[in-house]
Amino acid sequence: MGKRVQIAHPRAVTTAADDFVQRPRVAASAAEPVKRLTIDVPESLHTRIKLSCVQNRQNMADAVRQLLEERWPAN
Repeated sequence: MGKRVQIAHPRAVTTAADDFVQRPRVAASAAEPVKRLTIDVPESLHTRIKLSCVQNRQNMADAVRQLLEERWPAN
């Protein structure tokens, strides 16, 4: 006499790993899809960026996006 176990289907099946990430809408590219960029930086650099952003009441991601836009402006 064995037990019968019924497994319910998951609520939603996600096909892409990116679907799990909640991404903010970037004001400059609100109509454009957003992609994630992950980089490793030395702890000392991270600390300097973080301190500067706190002092300027700025989000770190916004500060990095601004630097990237300055380095590689749109045509």
